[in-house]
Amino acid sequence: MRAEPAEPVDRAARRSPVLLVASLLMIGLSVLGGFVLRQDPAAPPWQGIDDAWHDLVRDPFPTEHSILDTIAIALNNFEALPGYLLFAALLVSMLLVRCWATAGYLVAVATVGIGASQLLKVWVDRPRPPDGLVQQVTAAYPSGHSTLTACFIVLVAAVLSPRARRRWWWPVGILLLAAMMASRAYLSVHWLSDTIGGALLGLGCAILLWWAMGPSLANERRRRIAER
Repeated sequence: MRAEPAEPVDRAARRSPVLLVASLLMIGLSVLGGFVLRQDPAAPPWQGIDDAWHDLVRDPFPTEHSILDTIAIALNNFEALPGYLLFAALLVSMLLVRCWATAGYLVAVATVGIGASQLLKVWVDRPRPPDGLVQQVTAAYPSGHSTLTACFIVLVAAVLSPRARRRWWWPVGILLLAAMMASRAYLSVHWLSDTIGGALLGLGCAILLWWAMGPSLANERRRRIAER
């Protein structure tokens, strides 16, 4: 049987300083946005941009149901029971095939991403748009849905093997994140800056953990290839 060619070493496996700097920069920008917002949560310097995006993207007919409503509500459920069940299913599948490092990375990404988002929400305490179409009980900044979606995108990319499969996943993931960010404004539950801050936070946390756990993930990937 012909042996499979060795997979090139990931940047994360080498603990590339580029990944480290990029992840810390994204987290830092998210926290910096929260710091500026905290000075005046109801009227930050970019509130005019947030208002313009809100008026452009929000549901123009909130009393009528459309396909966009269905899509937005489905995406809204990502940070609810369906989304948590998806993460649980991924975790169980990794444990069943004894991918301990991957399972640990999944738990770390979900815990750190959600935890960091909630801490920033409490610290900034920004009010949400007044005309939300779904009930939300936490503060606006950062968007937890955007954070969790960004974490999910990096998580899937980190566990995909061989690396060539990531080439199709990144465009799909970017479209998914953009759809999530737009849906939060469509439902009038987040400002544009909330979704940007959430996306930066999720990407930064997930990439930082990928950088930290890259060698373990790469070793596990090589073991799985060798066992085929």
